[in-house]
Amino acid sequence: MCKLVGLTGAADLVSTESGNLVRAAVSKCELMTMHTAKHTFATQSLLRGIPVEVLQKVLGHQKIQTTLIYAKIVEDFQHQTMRRVWGGVSAGPAAEVSQVCAVEPLAA
Repeated sequence: MCKLVGLTGAADLVSTESGNLVRAAVSKCELMTMHTAKHTFATQSLLRGIPVEVLQKVLGHQKIQTTLIYAKIVEDFQHQTMRRVWGGVSAGPAAEVSQVCAVEPLAA
């Protein structure tokens, strides 16, 4: 699946052996697990606007509370992004801001 979506690059895998840090370049495909893929799918789906109730059915969760774990992660991410974006706004006039919103067309 990783190869199909273009995750073919290398990542640094850091571990310890006998108290020493060992670094190795490992293919991202080797690091992907079903848990990672499911987690990524769930958070990306919520970020793209899928209702939690729909995601609950897709993931096969019997209790909505299980699905809401992903919603909490998305909510935390949104708050962090808002703080980062709004925390850097200058107190000066709006003319100082060169770009308010960048919208780029989807690739065909």
